[in-house]
Amino acid sequence: MALTVYLFLIVSAVGLSLSVISHICALRGVSGPIGDQTWLLQIGIFIVWLPAILAANWLSGNVPRKDLWKAVLRGSLGWMKYGFHKR
Repeated sequence: MALTVYLFLIVSAVGLSLSVISHICALRGVSGPIGDQTWLLQIGIFIVWLPAILAANWLSGNVPRKDLWKAVLRGSLGWMKYGFHKR
């Protein structure tokens, strides 16, 4: 299980990096690192989306709906908790 989690972590980190670099290249008017295949990044989001949903369901367990994000973000970094905090 841990190997699968790390695999999806690496895939999502590579996808995020390629996306940021592609956006910067587009703003500068130059071809990005994957050229005309940048649209594949849109498909790649679904590769990591399904495991993220499954992990969130597993982490939340039988927690009431109002405390869902507290349960899902349990043990995560402070800035992640702050990003999902109700204002």
